[in-house]
Amino acid sequence: MRASSALIILTGLAFSAYAASADEYTNDNCSGDPSYPHSPSWFFGDDQITIDDTTKAVKTDATLDTWGAYSEKTDDGDCAGDYLGDLDDDCHNVDTFISGKRIKCVALNVNAMGRKH
Repeated sequence: MRASSALIILTGLAFSAYAASADEYTNDNCSGDPSYPHSPSWFFGDDQITIDDTTKAVKTDATLDTWGAYSEKTDDGDCAGDYLGDLDDDCHNVDTFISGKRIKCVALNVNAMGRKH
């Protein structure tokens, strides 16, 4: 195998192993197809996801890191407001995760690579 082919394969494997997702659902148990599927990339800087007003739950999978929940979102698509806590790899009701606070944005906290939000 040529060195360039090996490098391309290894790079692809590294990115696929580091895949993360935060999918939005209009039901509260994350069943069926997501209404807004997200597979952000910290490599390209799109690691924050604003939650649509019709979303009832978000299913997170961070692979190597964690998703953080925030109480506000900006018009520019960034997370703001109070940090509500970490989201494990599971389905989370956006209205009842923290009593009295709706999750309006989630951000991938890329700690394994030495970067924190």
